[in-house]
Formats: sequence, structure tokens, C-alpha cells
Amino acid sequence: MRFVFFIALALMFSSCATTANYEKTLKSWVGGKENQLIMSWGLPSSTYKTDEGKFLTYDFRGNTTSTTNEVYGYYYTNTRTHYCKTTFFIDNSGLIKSYQYEGSSCRQ
Repeated sequence: MRFVFFIALALMFSSCATTANYEKTLKSWVGGKENQLIMSWGLPSSTYKTDEGKFLTYDFRGNTTSTTNEVYGYYYTNTRTHYCKTTFFIDNSGLIKSYQYEGSSCRQ
């Protein structure tokens, strides 16, 4: 019974971080100001300027490495790459107009 409780607890916590929550957070920035975004998210990884405004891109990457228990005298490691690239379009008045994102780790 204790095992079932821990499985249910693990599923509850893993379901909290979803792309739907990430999408909700990004939507909340539309109409916001560029300087507020930078104060919250930090400096972007890259910026691209156009006549209509600019694109601010945040590129988050990282690796997680885990080692399993010994099996027949061998240890096995597993490395997982985390990736999320989020781009905001800022118009010439400094307002966030749109966003897009890609990657397997765009969750919140």
C-alpha cells in the first residue's frame, strides 16, 4: 500500500510541470514590456532586429546524468539533454506582441 502511495505522489508532482503551464506563462507576457521581460528572464541568448521590431530568444540547454545500481558488476549511466528555445517578438514601442517555443523541456 505504501508503494502505491509513493507512485501516486510521484505522478502528481510530475504532472505539475506541463507545456500547458508554460504556454500560460508565455501568454501572460503578451502586451507586457520588453524591459520587464529582461528583468524577469535575464539577458536573452540572442537578439535579431527587423524594421518592425526585434526578436529576443532564450535558449536553455542542459544535461542530466544518472547512474544506475550495479548490475552484474557494471554500472550504467544515462544522460538526458534538456532543451527549450523561446522567442518573443517585441514591437518598436517595446511591447511583447507574440512568442513561440520549441523543445522537449519547455515545461513549467
